[in-house]
Order: sequence, then structure tokens, then C-alpha cells
Amino acid sequence: MTSPLSDLIKKSEPLEAAPLHPRVLELDVDGRFAWAAVIWDALPAQELHDQLRRHVEAALLAELSRTPADLREHAPRQVEALYVIAFAEVDDAALAAFALNKTDADAHSTLAMQHIRGESQLVSREAPDEPHAIYRVAIKTTAAALSLDASMRAVSDEPFGAEPGKPFLQLAIALLGEEQEPVPNSELLTLIEARVGQAEEGVIRFIPPLVFQAFCDGVGVVASKEHGRSVQWAETSTDAQGLASPPLFRARLPTDRGTMDNVHIPIGLHLLRWCVMPLAEGETVPTVAEWALDQFGQR
Repeated sequence: MTSPLSDLIKKSEPLEAAPLHPRVLELDVDGRFAWAAVIWDALPAQELHDQLRRHVEAALLAELSRTPADLREHAPRQVEALYVIAFAEVDDAALAAFALNKTDADAHSTLAMQHIRGESQLVSREAPDEPHAIYRVAIKTTAAALSLDASMRAVSDEPFGAEPGKPFLQLAIALLGEEQEPVPNSELLTLIEARVGQAEEGVIRFIPPLVFQAFCDGVGVVASKEHGRSVQWAETSTDAQGLASPPLFRARLPTDRGTMDNVHIPIGLHLLRWCVMPLAEGETVPTVAEWALDQFGQR
């Protein structure tokens, strides 16, 4: 999955050199998929963290936001790891939030080096023969989430936001069965999170795209039906490179001035950071239902 310059290798004119390679590389080794971000230059820890976070979040959100039509045409792939290939000294503190650890070269990092050599001239670089360091974090998905995703792909037709509330209902039925009528509330949101979420530390806790989008949809339903907020769903659109826009709401919420205002809620990004990005050692986070109460509850 590529970051904003997804058509990089189609360009004939070199791009200005930047500290990070402008796209996250897709790596396929005998059907085993991984991603790789590339660091060309040394940066202060906070700046490197911020730039790498934008790249990693863009890659993950692009995958999590894929539409049912895209998933029918291009079958989903289970990505097993994220690599960072560094050609400069890296302050490990900049990588801590991503649970990235140094690792030895393997088939995926070797393939990444081949891609880097092929693209280096287009970003005004000359790739060294060997990287300064290789980092890796595992990407894991629960068996329950994969099973629910298969069920969702069988019934999902419209992109996120086209029919507000429908994906949440479909996910609830896939989880509970047809004979049990789901109640769209915080308890259901928490039940779903318990089935598809992960508490394991030090891994990217991936949720398949249609399950993730239905979970986002559920937050909007709870905000509207349980917390009484006016919520509008933005329908996902697809750009010229085939990348879908992430789940987004607009909600009418109270301001510090005591008035009400329309606020854009990038719910896809919020749940990516809340439910998908790695947990640090000893870290615990509230449930998504508790987060929704904090964001949308009456004040």
C-alpha cells in the first residue's frame, strides 16, 4: 500500500530528496506480505517519529479503508510485518511507539532492498549496498476477526457512509447469528471489540478492513442513538490511484464557549490509533465504548 506519492515509479523526473522515502513499499515473498518504510537521513528523534508516523498511518489507513468493490476485485491479503530500512543512524526512541526492534536481514528485507535500488534514482539517491539497520514489528489479526471479515465480504456492497448503521448491523448479525436481534448500543460495541481486538503488547493489532469500517460505523450509531448527537457520515470516495478515503464523521458537539458546532471526527484515524497501533509494555487503554462516551456523551 502506498503513501501519497503512489505513482512514484511512473515518474520520469527525479524528485527532491527527503529524509523518508515517499512511499511505503509492498513486499510479496511467496504470498507472504509485508510493508517497508525507508529512512534515508538522520533526524532528531521527535521529527523522525512524526514523519514515520505519517507514513505508517497512511499505509495502514489505506488498507483499512478499502471498499467492498475493491476487496471483491483484489482479494484481501494478510500482511504479517512492517519493516523499517534505515540508511542512517536512528534514535531508537523515535521508533518506540511502533514497537519496532532491530532484526537481521530476511527474505522480506532483501526484497525491500531490491525495490529501493530500483527507485533510488527517482528520489535523487544512491542506495548503499547494505542498510545501516533493519527494524521489524509483527502484524497480527485474530482468527475471529478474519472469520467475521469473510462474512462481511459476503454481504457488503456499499462503501463506508453510504448506508449509515448497516455495516454495524451486518457485523452484529455475523457475530450473534440471525436468531438474536442485535441492540445497537455500547454493550454491543464492547462485545465486538472483545472479539476482534487484541491486548498483546508490541505488535500491530490489525483488524480486517470491512470489520474495521463496521466498527467505525458502530461508533457513529452509538453517538447518535445512545448519546443523542447529530452525526453525519461521509461516504468513502476513491481517488485516481484507487485509494479510498478513511472513515469520517461530522458531529454537532458542544464547544468550550457553551455553543454547539459541527466538528469533523476522523473516526478511522482515531480507531487506528486506539485499536490497531501497538500497545507499550504495561499499557492498558479504555474500551472504544468508553472513548465514545468521552467524545460524544452529554456534558
